[in-house]
Amino acid sequence: MTDLLDAPPPQQAPEPRPPARGVLPSGARGQSAGRVIAVGALAFALAALLNSETLEEMADRQPFGWKRDVAVAATGALHTVARWTLLDRPGEWFDEVRGLNRDAPVDLDELVASATTVPTTGSPPGSIGDGSGPSPVAGQPPSSTPATDPGDGPATTAAPVVTSPPGPTPLRWPTSEDPLRVLVMGDSMAQGFGTTFERYLTDTGVMRPTSFYKSASGLSRPDYFDWPAEIAAKTTAHDPEVVVLMFGANDAQKLKLDGTIYDVTDGPWQAEYARRVGAVMDYLTNSGKRVVWVGLPVMEDGGFDARMRVLDAIYREQAAVRPSVTYVETRALFSNSSGGYAAYLPNDDGEPKLMRAQDGVHFSLAGAARLSSAVLDTVRAMLPPPPP
Repeated sequence: MTDLLDAPPPQQAPEPRPPARGVLPSGARGQSAGRVIAVGALAFALAALLNSETLEEMADRQPFGWKRDVAVAATGALHTVARWTLLDRPGEWFDEVRGLNRDAPVDLDELVASATTVPTTGSPPGSIGDGSGPSPVAGQPPSSTPATDPGDGPATTAAPVVTSPPGPTPLRWPTSEDPLRVLVMGDSMAQGFGTTFERYLTDTGVMRPTSFYKSASGLSRPDYFDWPAEIAAKTTAHDPEVVVLMFGANDAQKLKLDGTIYDVTDGPWQAEYARRVGAVMDYLTNSGKRVVWVGLPVMEDGGFDARMRVLDAIYREQAAVRPSVTYVETRALFSNSSGGYAAYLPNDDGEPKLMRAQDGVHFSLAGAARLSSAVLDTVRAMLPPPPP
């Protein structure tokens, strides 16, 4: 018998070698390039159909021109197919969950008419209505003369306005047990200072803020986001006594009116925008709200700043003829000694602080605090003297 120690070692099975690069293992089936492309195209088409309404809205919100016309036609046809195949249902369900409103924009005349006009019997002594408070345009004397565009554009054309009740709606003296209800709304500019402003209001101990913001929105394109409808819904839900609004950074875009496209420097554009601003003011004031409309600060880009000055002139003139609306001028708050753009400005201690974001449009934290303090002073000025 052969000694086990002399037996040869058992044979080791060779380790499997990985297939060479680009070579499929034995038994595997490859996919042709055409089939891969077809599957990818099918997946892309399915995703487009499921999101057809969003794609259609993205195309619709583009600046007016031939590129927008082509995009709207293409996405409109896609959405028609999605509705026919019911592939738009998941998107509609998801929008309902997110609370998005895709209804047609509200009619502004109907919106104003729906507000119940609150009769006033005069303001209490010492309140803003007896001549001792600030003028409707903060920092400026009341004027019935339409404001003109301080830029290169023509004078703004005032739209017909609905006269508010005589005298501003009086406010009550708030307490910690019954704080003043303040609703803050607007675009990303409002959000930039609004979060800080909410803290300022809360810190008073007698004011309770609620807020809602929507980036890349405004009053120019209700087909994208219907702010008048949203304002009506939010004021109905929260019943504020004071409404603080800030719009404009996204509004200086072309409008299509009666088939003609107008720019912000055109009279018809300004008249239509003034009508929309005035309608929002009338709806709120006729509903018994006091309105604080925050103007736009000076912008770093000169061309963009000129367009913002057109909007500021419209806000100012529309507020000036409505006693329950106070316009807050912000350009002086954020400009240098020559009235131009200033990224850095001295704070209360005289030390320079960064007031604006890098985009030259939005606010830094210090800038938000600077504006919040000014707006809070405006709200305080509306209150009557404290009771004995």
